[in-house]
Amino acid sequence: MQQFAEALFNLTNVVGDVRKGSEDLLNSTPTEQLVVNLVQCLTFQCPDANVQGVVRSMSAVVLRRKLTGGLEPVHTKLPMEAQSQIKVGLLQALVGEESHNIGSKLCDTVVELASVALQDSQWGELLPFLGQSASATNDTLRLYAYWIIGRLIEIAPSTFIVPVETMESLFNAGLTHGNAAIQVAASQAYAAAMVHTPFYKQAGMAVGASVLKVLEACLHRHNETHVEDVLRALVDVMQSRPGFLGPSLPLSLQQMEALCRDADRGEMVRTLAFEFIVSAIEGQPGEGRGVPEAIRLAMTLMLEVEEDEAWVSHDTNYDTGEDVLLETGQIGLGSLGAVAPGPVLLPVLSACMSEFAARPDWKARHAALLAIVQTGEHLEESHMAQLVPWILSSLQDPSPRVRWAAAQACSQVCTEHGKWLVEHLQLMPVLLGRLKDVPRVVSWVLAAIRDLCEVMSAEALGPHLGLILSECLLVLQGGAWFLQEKALQVVSWVADSVDEAFAPYYPAFEQVLFHLIQHPTKNRESVRGRALESLTSVGRALGRTAFRPAAGKLMDATLGVAQGMVKGRFPEGWSGYFTLNAWRRTASVLEEEIGPWLPQLMPALLAVCGCDVGANDGEEEGQWVTDAKGRRRCVNPTLLEDQGAACNTLQELAEHVPQQFGPWLASTLEAMSGILCADLDADLQEAAVACLRQLESCVEHQSTVEEKVKLVVALEEVLLRAVASTNKQEVLVEGVEGIGQLLAQSEVVLPAEFARSLAQQVLSLLEGSSQRMQENAQRRADDALDEEEADGLKDWEEALMVRVIGCVGTLLQTQESLRPFLESCLPLLWNDLSLNSEQLRWLVAIGVLVEILKVVSGPAFEPLQGVYFNHLLESCHPGGFFTPTRSFEVRKAALEGVGVCASHGGAAFHPHVPASVALCTAILATEMANEDDAHELGIRDRAASTLAEICKHHRDKVPKFMEVLSLWMDWLPITTLEECAETCHMVMCELVRDGPLGPASPLFPRVLSVIGQLDPEEEEYSEGLTQLLAAVVRQAKALPPDQLRKFMGGLDKSERRSLEAWGQQA
Repeated sequence: MQQFAEALFNLTNVVGDVRKGSEDLLNSTPTEQLVVNLVQCLTFQCPDANVQGVVRSMSAVVLRRKLTGGLEPVHTKLPMEAQSQIKVGLLQALVGEESHNIGSKLCDTVVELASVALQDSQWGELLPFLGQSASATNDTLRLYAYWIIGRLIEIAPSTFIVPVETMESLFNAGLTHGNAAIQVAASQAYAAAMVHTPFYKQAGMAVGASVLKVLEACLHRHNETHVEDVLRALVDVMQSRPGFLGPSLPLSLQQMEALCRDADRGEMVRTLAFEFIVSAIEGQPGEGRGVPEAIRLAMTLMLEVEEDEAWVSHDTNYDTGEDVLLETGQIGLGSLGAVAPGPVLLPVLSACMSEFAARPDWKARHAALLAIVQTGEHLEESHMAQLVPWILSSLQDPSPRVRWAAAQACSQVCTEHGKWLVEHLQLMPVLLGRLKDVPRVVSWVLAAIRDLCEVMSAEALGPHLGLILSECLLVLQGGAWFLQEKALQVVSWVADSVDEAFAPYYPAFEQVLFHLIQHPTKNRESVRGRALESLTSVGRALGRTAFRPAAGKLMDATLGVAQGMVKGRFPEGWSGYFTLNAWRRTASVLEEEIGPWLPQLMPALLAVCGCDVGANDGEEEGQWVTDAKGRRRCVNPTLLEDQGAACNTLQELAEHVPQQFGPWLASTLEAMSGILCADLDADLQEAAVACLRQLESCVEHQSTVEEKVKLVVALEEVLLRAVASTNKQEVLVEGVEGIGQLLAQSEVVLPAEFARSLAQQVLSLLEGSSQRMQENAQRRADDALDEEEADGLKDWEEALMVRVIGCVGTLLQTQESLRPFLESCLPLLWNDLSLNSEQLRWLVAIGVLVEILKVVSGPAFEPLQGVYFNHLLESCHPGGFFTPTRSFEVRKAALEGVGVCASHGGAAFHPHVPASVALCTAILATEMANEDDAHELGIRDRAASTLAEICKHHRDKVPKFMEVLSLWMDWLPITTLEECAETCHMVMCELVRDGPLGPASPLFPRVLSVIGQLDPEEEEYSEGLTQLLAAVVRQAKALPPDQLRKFMGGLDKSERRSLEAWGQQA
């Protein structure tokens, strides 16, 4: 044990060999023995207090990282006896540890272990232990208890199951204790409970008053650390529960403003006080109360800038983080701009900027310009005419820091209002004239040029192209690293804009870009990454022929570097993200010519996709994520980003060389499955799903039907595992859509048993969706979600069920063997419904019915219509006092079902025509509450489509047919739902051809108006619709001139131009 303790002590040794020897000893010790030794060292005794402290501290840190770090925590794999020994040892060490520094590390270890163990109900002793410790006579143990309680509630609130009365008593006992450290720890635990549990509902406000008293006491004692901790706790609560202080809020805000203005207080105290004020305003968005005062306070804080004579020579283009209050004011302005109404924000902001701009002190002008940087997105174009000339004149200010701020302001206004600037001002020459300033200013001038280039057309850029690129070339040949980064971005943006016009400058840039890739500034791999990005962006602009030689050189060089990858990680100095994206862009340019590099490229990409992305908590890049099972896992976000880039590159390759993908198909499927089932990051999972969806293009290149079926089954199995492994709604939607798309495009017949299993698993997603809806409803009731967030989650769940229904429809269309099974599911789905059933269940039941109705015909259709039609008709209504409120998606699905019955039902539908017509016309005639509401538009589009089917198939049975047509025509053209637009416009043309809407009809001019509002350049029209629309226009042009002039006279110019274009369609 002595040797083991020495190894722990030597982990802090500055001598590399000594430290490495200790690391080797720890790494070579079997896991179970290692954790047992670490637990024993938690209570290590040594005459040398320094050695004892280091050994105990390091044992706690190493134990925490070993037990809970990475993707698969070691703790869960240990024998139960070892797990028990760890828990007992940790709690015993806590009881005897007097050092707060070591105790805090022990508390962190307990919390991280508890977040895993309590979820599995494997540490029943912990909560009783915490309760006893919180009331112990030993103040140190009390302190540890509050530390653990607060942190545990924060990271795993579901594990801290304690009655509200007990929590209230616990917090009050700590907040009124005589020990200041315990008061502060109790304040932090209270904040965690307020943010992460429903505690705030019952006792939050009462206990909050006690926390304010703790703050007063800390301020009186002038203990800045304690003041910061309590303020941070109050800010956390204010951000989540803005009403928790009730009537005490106005006095608290006055106190916070006084703290902000107190120059004797520390910067962090003043920062937190201002964050409290901003959070309180954010808690009442749209009201604007307190905004003017907060803006003035923010501007005042932004004057707190240190004089620094060496500022110009700093090797960066960003602030160095020394001016804390300046940054606080900037962030606050950005937050206030996001929530304050324009009529409140802009006058105050304008007045403050004008006042500060007129002051002689450079700090005031500096603050005014940075205020534009923070609020530029909220400024209106009407402000630009006054602001931009002042910003440009500030580029010549005597102070380099003011010029630096002015250049940032230029970049901001170019980003937010670039198009207006291009139309009204000659800004580019002014910016190009400021490229001889000090490097830190030039960097932001280059950023402004970059942002302006993004909105300028190739024609507008043409006169400036030579000067822009020559200046960038000079920077790349010898400028500071941060100037090179910005210049490379300008080159990329310019290339994207001017395309082939870049060709004359390409030879010079190719040489310098390869030099930067092969010999970047030391320790500045971002320059190499930007050079890779710039070279491939230029290649994309110039095209395959011009870029081919450089592409080959680039692929050979970077793939040579990739040979040095270790466990899927690129060698030091090479950014995986930039290199992978360079490969992707190169593949997009070379297309099928990328094939020769596949033998080297594919293993590298698959290695990245399969690398271990786990990290130990405490590592610089460690980040905690929670998967669908509630497990917390520590990951390296940079490696996740690399994996996403690798997935995108694989997708690109599958698009361009699907016929050569065969040798790596199985490995790619395995890699995508691993990423999807790990459930670590939504963006990464979406990239993996997109890759799988693109792999469908490989199906047609399989040599036999059996191999095609085998590949489709393998792809579907991975997608099914993906949707079964996650709760991330974006991934679920993309995954289910991919399942359906794969079936539709591959057109293979699946084995009957697998097809049935696939249908069952897709339908089972309803249960998961229903459960999430219930959880979200509870979170909304607990105020853990606001109304907008809850509505957004509901929309995602509805979107998922729409994809489920679409997938079922594809299965019915492509897998004939499934029809009996899915028809047998209908009674189960409908019998499970009641008036109070969730709308998702109604949506799926109706949707599946509609998809079945689409594929059934003849004698089999009438019984289904007889059983379900009245249910469909009833579900089209919005609901009311005696019936549940129907969601828009349910009503749209039911309306679609009525339309299918109209088109397939034949004479059996005749009795339903009057009620169906009355329903659709009532929807179309109802005034919209919000004309921009997608739901309102969608329900009317679907009603118009259903009415079109009725008019097409049952014209003679429609009461007051021409009045109905007139109302229907008032809603056309349809531009929201593509499927509805196709149906309605087809029927309209057919009714012209058949007479009711022909030239003799008083509605014919409206037909021409509708067609005139359709853009013939759009690609969304089917060939059949295109021909019908063109035929109607040609029919109109064949009319007598007087009659044609009469019809055309009521159209505007754009409609007449569109009609002329339709008439020229083949």
